Amino acid sequence: MGINPHEARESIAKMIIVDEFPFRFVKNVGSRLMIYICCPSLDMPSRITITRDIYHIYVDEKVKSKKYLIHSCQRVCVTTDTWTSLQMINYMAIIAHYIDNNWKLRKKILNFCVISSHKGDDIALVLGNYLDDWGLASKLYTITVNNAVSNSTTCTFLILVSFRDMVIFFSLVENSYMLGVWLT
Repeated sequence: MGINPHEARESIAKMIIVDEFPFRFVKNVGSRLMIYICCPSLDMPSRITITRDIYHIYVDEKVKSKKYLIHSCQRVCVTTDTWTSLQMINYMAIIAHYIDNNWKLRKKILNFCVISSHKGDDIALVLGNYLDDWGLASKLYTITVNNAVSNSTTCTFLILVSFRDMVIFFSLVENSYMLGVWLT
């Protein structure tokens, strides 16, 4: 029984993802020795090749997740938070919360990304683009953001730009802004 090189490469990529190995794992002497002993005919992929393989797995999984979200829920609640790292890099996480067709509460990280600033307009632009990209803008029920001052700007910008055809409520509850959306 022969080894399928494509399946072997995919398996190595999935191992790196699941076990959180660095991409350089494929260059390690120990990993190369193990592959050589287990499957002498298989060439260990390079770091660049394995990076490309992992990216393709990511793209495939993202497509599956988008289809699942579009077909498995009626409404989505989104939470987002921004922060600055010790290296002074601004990050934002976007998380979708929804009840699936089997009435199970689910959550999915839509994005974890670098953003240019903590300004409301920048946050709203990134958030709006990701909601559109994931096909969730029309399913949006609420957006919950933390108590940063820029979040009122974020929600106002989203109301004016992204959700013009929807009935909106906007309130401050326990120092958190909440944007609710109903389709008209």
